[in-house]
Amino acid sequence: MVDRLKESRWVVYRDEALEQIAVRLGVRAELLQEAQRELDEEARRDGALPTRLGTGSGRYDDLPALEIVLPKVVFRDWAQYCASRDLPHAVVLRSLVHRLLSSPKQPSWVDGKWRYRGKYYSICQERHHGRGRFVTAVACKVSHGAHRALALRARHHRHRPSALMRGAIIDLLEGRAGTFQLCSQVNEMWDDPQRYWLQGER
Repeated sequence: MVDRLKESRWVVYRDEALEQIAVRLGVRAELLQEAQRELDEEARRDGALPTRLGTGSGRYDDLPALEIVLPKVVFRDWAQYCASRDLPHAVVLRSLVHRLLSSPKQPSWVDGKWRYRGKYYSICQERHHGRGRFVTAVACKVSHGAHRALALRARHHRHRPSALMRGAIIDLLEGRAGTFQLCSQVNEMWDDPQRYWLQGER
C-alpha cells in the first residue's frame, strides 16, 4: 500500500490536515507518513529535489464532489471490500460512478432506503437513535461530465443521484457488479456527459 501511495497522485487542498487527507483517501495517516518518509529518503539518496505526496496542487478544487453516507453495517462491508483489494475508498466510489454511467443497465435496487442482504436500513433512523458521530460517509471527486450525467440520468428516472449510487454500492457488495474499470484519477472519467448513458434502461 505504501508503494501505491508513493506512485499515486491526488489533490492536496490548501490548509488540509494529514488526517483529513487520510480520511478522504480511505487510508491510515501513518501510511501517508511512511510513504512521505520513503520518498524523502529516496530523494536524498539520489540527490534529487524532495517530492511531496499527491499533486501538491489545488487545481482540481472546482471539481464536483460526490458523498454517500452508508449505514454502519453496509460501511463495514464496504471497508472490508476496499481493504481486500488494497484500494482507497474514493477510487472504488469513483469507479462505480463511471461503471454505472457507462452502461444502460440500472442497479438492481434504486430507492430512498438501503435494502442490503434482505434487510432495510435508514440513515435517518441511525441518526435519530443517536449512535454517535457519523464516520460512515464515502466521498470522491468526479469529472464535470460524470457529475452532470449522473444528475440527468437520475432525473430521467425520477430519482436522486444518491439513490442510483446507493444501488451501485449494494450491487457491488452483494456480488452483482462483476469486473469494472478502476478510475484512480478524475481525468480517467469522461468530461463530456454525452459520452455516458444519460437515460439507461427502465
